[in-house]
Amino acid sequence: MATRAIAMLPCITGSWKEVGGGLQLSTSGAYGLNKEALERTDLMLTKAGLGRPARTINMVELGQALNTLQDPPVKALFVYNSNPAAVCPNHNDVVRGLLRPDLFTVVHEQFFTDTVDYADIVLPATTFFEHKDLQAAYGHYYCNVDPAIAPLGECRSNG
Repeated sequence: MATRAIAMLPCITGSWKEVGGGLQLSTSGAYGLNKEALERTDLMLTKAGLGRPARTINMVELGQALNTLQDPPVKALFVYNSNPAAVCPNHNDVVRGLLRPDLFTVVHEQFFTDTVDYADIVLPATTFFEHKDLQAAYGHYYCNVDPAIAPLGECRSNG
C-alpha cells in the first residue's frame, strides 16, 4: 500500500503533467540483455561441467522433490536468495526432506534463517550494498549497480 500511495502522489498533486513530475514508467525494455550469454548454459554441456543440461526443480515442489525423486535422488542442495524452510509450500515435507541424513545442504545467507538450522555448511553472503549487480531497468536507464562498500568479513557474492 505504501508503494501505491507513493505512486499516486504525482496524480494527487498534478505534477504528472510536468517533466520529472514523478510519474513512473517501465523502461525494462531499454536494454536488450543477452540472457543466454549471461546464464552460460554452454558451460554445463562441457566435459568439465555436467555434460548435459542441469535438472531443474521448481521450489514450489521442493518438499516432494527432496522426499520422492529417485532418478537420481536429490543428494545436495545449495540455497541462496531464499529461505525454503519458511517459504515453500508443504512445509512439513520440506522440513522432512531437509532433515534427511544423506542430504548435504549448503546455505549461502546473510542472516540466520529457518533454513540455516538444517544446513551442513553456512557461507556468509554479501548484501546488495557489497556486490556488483546487473539489473534490468525499471523507471531509470541504469543497467549495472556498483557496490557501495567492500564486502565485510568473509562474505562473498552469490552472483
